[in-house]
Amino acid sequence: MPETNFFSFNKKADWQQGYLFNLEAENQELTLQRARKYSISKEISLPDIFMLAQADADDSGGESKVDIVDFTVGPAGRLLLLDNQTNIWLFDYYNGHQELLFRQGHDLFSAASLLAYTDELLLVADGAETGRITAFSADNGQIRWTLEQWDGNPLYPVAVDTDAKGNIYAVVLLRPSGMGVIVLDPEGQVTAVHGLAGSSADDETAGVHLRERFFISVRQEHEFVVLDAGLRTLYTGMGSVSVPLDLQSPDLWLSGVAVDAGGEVYIGNRQPLRSDEEGNRSLLKYNLQGELLEQVSGFRGQVHKMLMDDHAKIFVLNFDRDVLTMLEYKQRIRETEPGAGLVGHYWSTSIDSTVEDTIWHKVTLVADIPEETQLKLYYYSSDREDIVVDGVWTNLDAFVLDPSVSMEAKLKATRNMWSEAVINPVDALFFEAQGRYLWIRIEYNGTEQKSPAIRRMRVYFPRTSYLQYLPAVYQEDPDGTRFLERFLSLFAVFFDGMEEEIAGISKYFDVETSPEEFLKWLASWLGIAVNDLWTERQIRELIRQAPTLYRQRGTRKAIGDLLHIYTGSRPFIVEHFEIRKLLEKSEWKSMLTELYTDNPYCFCILLEQKHMATEKQRQMIQTIVNEQKPAHTEMKLVVLQPWMFMDMHTYLGINSILTEPSEITLDTYMTMPHNTLLGEGKKQPNLRFQHDEDTGLE
Repeated sequence: MPETNFFSFNKKADWQQGYLFNLEAENQELTLQRARKYSISKEISLPDIFMLAQADADDSGGESKVDIVDFTVGPAGRLLLLDNQTNIWLFDYYNGHQELLFRQGHDLFSAASLLAYTDELLLVADGAETGRITAFSADNGQIRWTLEQWDGNPLYPVAVDTDAKGNIYAVVLLRPSGMGVIVLDPEGQVTAVHGLAGSSADDETAGVHLRERFFISVRQEHEFVVLDAGLRTLYTGMGSVSVPLDLQSPDLWLSGVAVDAGGEVYIGNRQPLRSDEEGNRSLLKYNLQGELLEQVSGFRGQVHKMLMDDHAKIFVLNFDRDVLTMLEYKQRIRETEPGAGLVGHYWSTSIDSTVEDTIWHKVTLVADIPEETQLKLYYYSSDREDIVVDGVWTNLDAFVLDPSVSMEAKLKATRNMWSEAVINPVDALFFEAQGRYLWIRIEYNGTEQKSPAIRRMRVYFPRTSYLQYLPAVYQEDPDGTRFLERFLSLFAVFFDGMEEEIAGISKYFDVETSPEEFLKWLASWLGIAVNDLWTERQIRELIRQAPTLYRQRGTRKAIGDLLHIYTGSRPFIVEHFEIRKLLEKSEWKSMLTELYTDNPYCFCILLEQKHMATEKQRQMIQTIVNEQKPAHTEMKLVVLQPWMFMDMHTYLGINSILTEPSEITLDTYMTMPHNTLLGEGKKQPNLRFQHDEDTGLE
């Protein structure tokens, strides 16, 4: 067959020569753009948590229903919850474990309180008639300090937050000037006072009445934002700058504020939503200038309180539904504008064959097209580089790349020139594509989580067909010719692929380019036997170093290098000559013999426990060493446990470290209640909020 040429698009620079709309070329793939968006990661039903509290309320003749009135993020990401019975709970939402820290009847604070937390303190800002801020020790619950007034006036805290260094920021009523923010250090000393310009308490005297109006969130040390929901104003710049909020609807009931490290402000809406208000979201994102950036699409529901933790997780409390919702940043397909759908477009610039009246052959794509996603390919060919746009001849490449022309305008101006769509093309023939230049447009359609991904596109020219090898009679009927040409193209695809594979067969003999499934076969050429415990990276590195390893076979270095390839860590190898002199000392001989043996033909290999987590891994390491060691030697394999015991395999800085005392942490998601004792015998008081328990471990 005549020689076929092709243009290939498989690198970021190739794709970027065209026009990308809502697409990104990363990791050698062209996909829909992704953006970090908040979405619901967990919903916590509060009544399910507090059945014990409900029973206590019933027994004590208290209120008939236990409700959460405030919360904050506590130690290790767990939640501290205050209920209307003045109980404070520590709730681990990963494991569903709750722990009672303060039991009702303590008379330390009222149910009209707000919570905040630092690494050392639990802050309770009581907004009742005897308003005060009390700091309790996070370790034992004892009162560290109390602040009841400032500048001779009663203190009515209506909002409170903390920063990473333990400073406390409270919105309070500053008589007679209005509202302000006082800043306290961890010892309870007032270090700064910031008035909120233009704020007013509207003659309200008790701070509890202002809790639904003022909200505070700390961005970083000495930098906070305050929301005045009554005036619909955001205070920034330490309260000295007030900016009115850009509201889409005057009926919004603003409630709650959270600011992230990048200065993006999230504000809640506690207005009840009707079922027909699908477009009305309850979480709004603003910048520090009060401009509305977007509605957070990942959440709908009333917001009565919200806060953001150190990992940018947003917690939203809905009193009416008794639900606490946690939102996390997740990668989602970017929506260009509300209601526009998850769509992207790729427009190539002109592909030049350099020969007029070229008949273009076909296009092939190497692409992943997940379910519920789609690719549509359109093409256009001409001997001219310009088209008529609004009655004017315009260079098509310049028009396509012009950023001032919207995508809608580009589609409208070129709607009559494109071919019919080819859906999800893998290998598609061009029809009636004749001309020196070819343009290709690809439309991406994705879902919120899935996107088609094109890794390579090839455009072949000129047209070749097995039809030319048939008698002329098969080319007389135009309709029959088109069908026969398409039918024969099935065989052409098969044979073309085979020829391409043969032409690129050298890649199978190169460790850098050989496909993963051929690596074991390539390794066998060098006499290397590997099993399924070897990863692709390990096999490639083993083949790469095989010549050197063969030259050094049987040496300490070869064994160390081979284990380094397999485990990723260099082992510790102890030979007899290194401890021979120590064995001559009687006080050392017994211990060293137990640890390393006194056999002069035995050497020890010390590896961390993580490299031998399973029996199969241990046997694999044993096999590797047995194949490499000299025949007359023996090997002792030692697993380095993460412990510290004298006269055992304890090596400082390797499997043992010295550090400062710290609290017990089982793992990221497992916690040990503060009121739990590990020990033997009878229960003992642990001075933790007048409660004690015993695990029963003996």
